[in-house]
Amino acid sequence: MTLQWKRHHSVESLDDETSIELTVLRQHWKQILQIFQKSLIDQDDITCVTSHFQHAVTLLTNEVASHDRPGPVLLYFIAESILDTFFVWSLSCPEYASDLKYHQLRCFEFLLSRAQHELLFHKQIFKPLLNLLRSCESSTSLELIEKHMIVVLNQVCVSITRNPTLLELCFDISAEHGPSKFVIFSLLIPFVHRDGLAGQQARDALLLIMQLSYRNEPIAKYIVENTNFCPILATGLSALYSDLPHRLATNNDEWFILTKQEWSENPSLVQFMNSLQFCNDVIQIAHPIIGHHLLQFIYHGFLVPVLGPSIHQVSYFFLFSN
Repeated sequence: MTLQWKRHHSVESLDDETSIELTVLRQHWKQILQIFQKSLIDQDDITCVTSHFQHAVTLLTNEVASHDRPGPVLLYFIAESILDTFFVWSLSCPEYASDLKYHQLRCFEFLLSRAQHELLFHKQIFKPLLNLLRSCESSTSLELIEKHMIVVLNQVCVSITRNPTLLELCFDISAEHGPSKFVIFSLLIPFVHRDGLAGQQARDALLLIMQLSYRNEPIAKYIVENTNFCPILATGLSALYSDLPHRLATNNDEWFILTKQEWSENPSLVQFMNSLQFCNDVIQIAHPIIGHHLLQFIYHGFLVPVLGPSIHQVSYFFLFSN
């Protein structure tokens, strides 16, 4: 059975007079709409509209953090399509695109981190979020935007893990914009070999999807047939391996094993080992289709053309140095 979006009663049926928060929210939204009507937008307008937007989202966040079901503020957001309307308007201001994306990502990050119930089942929440993320894919993102985008992607993957039916909504929404595309997944792939916290968060999020794929063959087939996930993992290993130092200093003449304490002191080794461990984790927990596909790419794209000649070269060196 196809999952349907939740339907809500009209916000007009709410007792508006008793809700101070709703009254304040309406004032913020009114100010935002007034700016939306302007034909020319300057930096002061952007500052003003993002301030009102942040206050509005804060009202929503405070409500969902203390309620386990939709309250008047959330219902007003849904009835007015506030998040979607704000996103669509932001597209009309390309000169301020980065600033507006940053503020929207921060608001979603704040909202998802405190929600006591699954907000993403509401189309008026999930659709603008996916559209925002999709817009990040098609533009050159600043490092600050990438940082918060990865956090939000990680939060979405956690939600999908708790509620696997959200996967269907991801694909359903994407289908409205042409060919089905798993944007949540594709946005994470470029960061799979990234070092630092951003890379680790991206890998953690991808592993959550790998776990889901084990029980969802259509998702596994989509990843294998429609994404470059496996090739990037294999080619990334080759690139990281080529950056490793040719020699490692050691005070032990009988040294024959590289411990974690030793390789953790070398940044390039840390990055390579993290990616190697990630590949191993994917093979262990993902659907066998993905595991087999990845093994083929690692064998033909890393072990044979890169690691094999390297081992042969080392063996040749030791043979003629003794």
